[in-house]
Amino acid sequence: MDLFELSGGTAALAFGGEYRKEFYKDLYDSLSEAGVVSGSAGNSSDGSRQVRAVYVEALFPILNNFEINVAARHDRYSDYGNDTSPKISFRYSPLDTLTLRASYGEGFRAPTLDILNAKAAFSADSVTHAPTCVAFGLPSTCSTQINAYVIANPNLESENSKQWSVGGAWDATSWLNLSLDYYNIKVENRIAGITSNQILSCLAGTTANCPPGLSTLPANAVPPNPSLGLGAAFGSAGEVLYIQRGFTNLGTVETSGADLNVRTNFDFADFGTLQQQFQLSYVRDYSVDGGANIVNEPSTPRYRAVLQNQWSISDFSVAWNINYIHKTDSTAKLAGDTSYPDYLPAWVTHDLQVNWNAPWNGRFTLGVNNIADKDPVLDPYDPTGRGFDFALYDGYGRVPYFRYTQNF
Repeated sequence: MDLFELSGGTAALAFGGEYRKEFYKDLYDSLSEAGVVSGSAGNSSDGSRQVRAVYVEALFPILNNFEINVAARHDRYSDYGNDTSPKISFRYSPLDTLTLRASYGEGFRAPTLDILNAKAAFSADSVTHAPTCVAFGLPSTCSTQINAYVIANPNLESENSKQWSVGGAWDATSWLNLSLDYYNIKVENRIAGITSNQILSCLAGTTANCPPGLSTLPANAVPPNPSLGLGAAFGSAGEVLYIQRGFTNLGTVETSGADLNVRTNFDFADFGTLQQQFQLSYVRDYSVDGGANIVNEPSTPRYRAVLQNQWSISDFSVAWNINYIHKTDSTAKLAGDTSYPDYLPAWVTHDLQVNWNAPWNGRFTLGVNNIADKDPVLDPYDPTGRGFDFALYDGYGRVPYFRYTQNF
């Protein structure tokens, strides 16, 4: 909708609304739900909710080369509450080939239906708790298992974020385009699972990073009892009788960094075209709950990059991607073990793909990921027991594949 005239053009407004229903169902068999299947874990989850939203966006072309965009969205959930997400952005083009930009926005992440509606599930958790160890006739520094129950937390609130960024894009030549953006993000009230050891530390007052609502549960209650909330019950000697844990709103995450994107496009006439794209992500800092910057520690490399190359001629194309993950400290270094290297090396893998565009609008693709079958970076101290960081490195090795796509 047009509003009024400015030096750069006509100010415009757009608005709308949204309504949807969300359903989630993950049902276990009755024996697993009753906890009579040895070794089973987890439990059923079943829930639904309604979501209503309204949004508005306005564009103000202040000058021919300068515009401001303002937007806001309000979401209302039937189960947990509501959130409003505003945003403002600026765009300035001092040259036809150069664009400078900046933005500020706020966002949210609603708690998911599975963790809001899950049934209680048993978990044998390992804890380090001196009174419990002593009560079991073990050394006070032992690690021992206790009865824990994972329960839903109907009082979960949404995560909230604030982010701002500045950057620019430059069309340097007909074959070279570059963009560089700096970002800063802060997530508050983050949704995270709290462990049994964290609950014990919070109730003992030995840690400051504790969510609201934790309590000492009645020793004579029969667990699980979700109405009692999250916490732990203790016996007469201070030993753990049972713990109820789950997801809660716990602390903050802060990070900043930069993203570089370089694109090239070469035309070799009868010899086809070559398109390249280089993407580099740089993480300046990453901290959780006001703690130390963990960049360069295991799982948090400072740099990640991808170089994509695609040569096309006639109906054929060949793509070659190079993937790079920067080196990090080893877990052994953090543990003080001098017999193992302090650093895990950088990891580079290569992917290759060949395509043929058939005359009937079909596309045949033959490719191989990690064509050199490179192993993930091994770390014998990896806490998951896999021997490498499964979330950071691909452990599948060489993966050939074939794909056919038909467009109608």
